[in-house]
Amino acid sequence: MSRNKTVSPQTVIRIQQSIFWGWLFSLGLILYGSLSPEVQIKTQIENSDKILHAAAYTWLALGARISFIPPSFSVRLGIGLIFLGCAVEFVQSLIPGRFFSGADMLANALGVGLGLALAALISRKDTRFLGPFIK
Repeated sequence: MSRNKTVSPQTVIRIQQSIFWGWLFSLGLILYGSLSPEVQIKTQIENSDKILHAAAYTWLALGARISFIPPSFSVRLGIGLIFLGCAVEFVQSLIPGRFFSGADMLANALGVGLGLALAALISRKDTRFLGPFIK
């Protein structure tokens, strides 16, 4: 008996819409956290803020590709998110308790690249779980 079930187009659309709203909410949280004065996350991991930057921008790229950005716009999405990450860093230099960091910009850009690479990998492998959403 085959366990390979197809997902209905309506289900794909509903899931993509849910991912989009989650993506939009997380974009708001990321911008709020990035532009709030004197935000500090205490951890024992060295350079953990770079890991958080990369993870956040990985999600922004992957979530956008899964929910609403077609493959033909991946490069534009990447450029836009990298621009967003750079703009946030420049604005942080104007906020009390925050500062500009080129290393954070690099972590953001690496996260965007990772997110787009994951989306491309998932779409090529046609995994059972996410494949239908990244066509």
